[in-house]
Amino acid sequence: MYYSFKGLRGVYLTTFLLNFGLGLVGLFIPIFVWQISGQLASVFYFFALYYLGVFLASPLVGWLFKKFISPDFSYFLSVLGRLVYLYFLFKAGQNAVFLWPAAFIWGLTIPFCWFPYYLTVTHEENEDGKFGKEVSNMGTLSQLASAIAPILGGLVISQYGFNFSYFLAGLFFIASFLPLYFDRYNPKRVEFSLRDSILFIRSSEEKKLRRAFFGSGLEGAANIAWPLFIFSILGGYQILGWISGLSLFLSVLILMWVGRFIDRKGKGILNWGVGANFFNWLLRILACSPLTFFLFDFLATLGGILVGTPFQALVYEKARGRYSPLEVFVARDLLANLGGFLTCLLLAFLVNYRSRLDPAGLVFWFLAFSLGALGVFLIRGNDGEQTK
Repeated sequence: MYYSFKGLRGVYLTTFLLNFGLGLVGLFIPIFVWQISGQLASVFYFFALYYLGVFLASPLVGWLFKKFISPDFSYFLSVLGRLVYLYFLFKAGQNAVFLWPAAFIWGLTIPFCWFPYYLTVTHEENEDGKFGKEVSNMGTLSQLASAIAPILGGLVISQYGFNFSYFLAGLFFIASFLPLYFDRYNPKRVEFSLRDSILFIRSSEEKKLRRAFFGSGLEGAANIAWPLFIFSILGGYQILGWISGLSLFLSVLILMWVGRFIDRKGKGILNWGVGANFFNWLLRILACSPLTFFLFDFLATLGGILVGTPFQALVYEKARGRYSPLEVFVARDLLANLGGFLTCLLLAFLVNYRSRLDPAGLVFWFLAFSLGALGVFLIRGNDGEQTK
């Protein structure tokens, strides 16, 4: 008997399992690095190495897809890489030097993991060439997994420590490979040219998208500061997990609505999310209690949905245009991870002067959140009008 996950069912299940594994540890990694290294700047150096790994791996993986490997084998390699990453995190608990190979290997795994996912979606047959429904479905599953997992992760870390949470995450990473193994989508070769990815980046027609890719990386790097800020004031892994988990869970119904809305009405909703998130970033410095942290986190999640869902749908539509899907995805990874890398280096530089010029740390946190506001502001205008 042959088992298969028709259409995108395999991708949906893989998305849930993968994000559950990521959610068990991902929110707490900045705090782990801070505690192991003893220096806040080390957290941003850690993530700078991560972004550098993704930046270097993306064009390499695009070339490997064109010449040698299949999406299923690529995802298998990503699972192996993530297990090595978790092993190095385990070793880092004994010697902090293992943090640095862990960060770089983690970055190297990202294109091997997500390129098969993106390619499966862009090759899905749909009548109107729009992807809002698909993005919202996958986002809903990601949100559900990412909502439950931090609550469980915070409990596990509090009771049993980080090492047991790494073990659980590894089991979910392994399980996430199985649905893709049964998926019928498995093209032999995918077109890719690094030169065309660069041409896409340099195209005058894509200046809004180019700016948005860089801004998304900038905002992603600034997001590293948010759980650190919460932990520095509230302390405790469980309260951090509950704040993140509840805000994600309550936003699920809105995410399902947004995907269907943009397929019917277009992507103008993105600009609403940009405005909401811009002010949310600037005002986060006022959070001082569990309730206010939850409110800011919940509103940030809602704003992120209004931005991320139409933006991702636009990228999928671009990937079925003049350039091949991989050329668009690599272009995005190059710009986004360059933005993340530079932002992390800047934050590491700023935090080194925090003790002298900013004993309370408030100026540093505000500067970090301001970079997040700038990043989301750069995404504005990508409402689909440039595709008409």
